[in-house]
Amino acid sequence: MKELKKLPKGWQWVKLGDVCHIVRGSSPRPKGDPRYYDGNIPRLMVADVTRDGMYVTPQIDFLTEEGANLSRPMKKGAVILVVSGSPGLPCILAIDACIHDGFVGFKKLDRNLIISEFLFFYLKYIHSVVDSQAAGAIFRNLTTDQVKKLEILVPPLPEQKRIATLLTKKLAEVERARTAVEAQLEAAQALSVVAYLREVFEGKNAQNWKKDKLGNQVTKIGSGITPLGGQSVYHLKMAIKKLIYSVNRLNLVNNFKLFCLMFIHQMVTFK
Repeated sequence: MKELKKLPKGWQWVKLGDVCHIVRGSSPRPKGDPRYYDGNIPRLMVADVTRDGMYVTPQIDFLTEEGANLSRPMKKGAVILVVSGSPGLPCILAIDACIHDGFVGFKKLDRNLIISEFLFFYLKYIHSVVDSQAAGAIFRNLTTDQVKKLEILVPPLPEQKRIATLLTKKLAEVERARTAVEAQLEAAQALSVVAYLREVFEGKNAQNWKKDKLGNQVTKIGSGITPLGGQSVYHLKMAIKKLIYSVNRLNLVNNFKLFCLMFIHQMVTFK
């Protein structure tokens, strides 16, 4: 990356390990243990990063307090780097969260030297360059030591803030454009599907089809199911022990009937 022989005034090369404390994430073992998992403390996943982009709010995985003590808690605003799965992909935590061993976190960032937003964009730049060159040996699986030794070019703080503000604005514009294009594509696809359905169900062949009421063609139509008892009933061990009386099913012959739903291990049995 060191292509500039003579740096502008105030610019300097620094190693990441010299400007912050870099820590590896950790995961409670064994995986899925109810003592550690399915609590209310968010744990960052790579899918959260690819979904949210710059500022990430973990929404997929959660730990209990005991599990969080065995993981790596990070504060809101911390810069996080993916080191396996999608190595080199950075993000900034929008909330306090834990990270597993597929991430490293940057703690105690020297804010007299570098700001989080500039660090994010610089890491994003390195990732994009390596990814585009398809020569990312360094990014196959990053170790903590490799990240510590990674050198980045740091301008004075006012310039960092100017660059970060400009890139944040551009990133927002790109995201709005992407969202608009996706919406237009979905609308076009929906119109295409609607046109095809009309051709099938309103065409000449459909005029000769026999018409009947839906109730004459099915035995029952059921509503969705929401287990009662809060989050605890979603744990397998709790589900085994509980009967959930929350299934109102519409029987087209006998009107409404209440059915009892019982979870037995991984099978769902209707009575």
